[in-house]
Amino acid sequence: MLTIDRTSHCCRLGWDNWRLEFDWRDDRWAHSLWQDLQGIRLPIIRSVEGTTEQIWPGSPAFQDLHLERINPDCGEIQLLGQAGKNHYSGAIRCDGARNVIDFDLAVRIQSPAAAPLTVSTYLHSNANTKERSAQPTWNVIPEPISGCPELSSGFDAPDSESNVLQRLTFQDLNLLKFERQRATIRWKYQLVLNP
Repeated sequence: MLTIDRTSHCCRLGWDNWRLEFDWRDDRWAHSLWQDLQGIRLPIIRSVEGTTEQIWPGSPAFQDLHLERINPDCGEIQLLGQAGKNHYSGAIRCDGARNVIDFDLAVRIQSPAAAPLTVSTYLHSNANTKERSAQPTWNVIPEPISGCPELSSGFDAPDSESNVLQRLTFQDLNLLKFERQRATIRWKYQLVLNP
């Protein structure tokens, strides 16, 4: 059964030995995935939100969060937000019975020059990455959407001894259809968790 805890600055969805957390950081909601292994709670990944100085944030900027329980094993976080003139929306569905977290995200951009290539960024420890290659406990799987640019996932070289960045990036934005200099970009991916 999926457990849900909600306060004004935090929302947690937990099942088995996994926990998906949304925490209010500065001016937006950030999310992270945790795993309990033999009584020790380990951070697996966390979203990289970026700074106010960046032209384009590393992950979608969400200011509004709504939680809905779908059934005893499933809950969905619905999100809205804005960065500059660009508007974000998203639904993140956590299915404890299937050990899957589905991400369905979109951004409405105001000009072709504002189109991002990197749309979601995660930070995780080098130790988790090495452990994952030996015995995978999670995997990010981009899902194709008809009429939308293809999304790929890749790791950056470690930015320190303990951190690795993983970016979800569009390969080609030429598929976008701009109407009056505006377009909506949508992307989907799954976190598949192995017990």
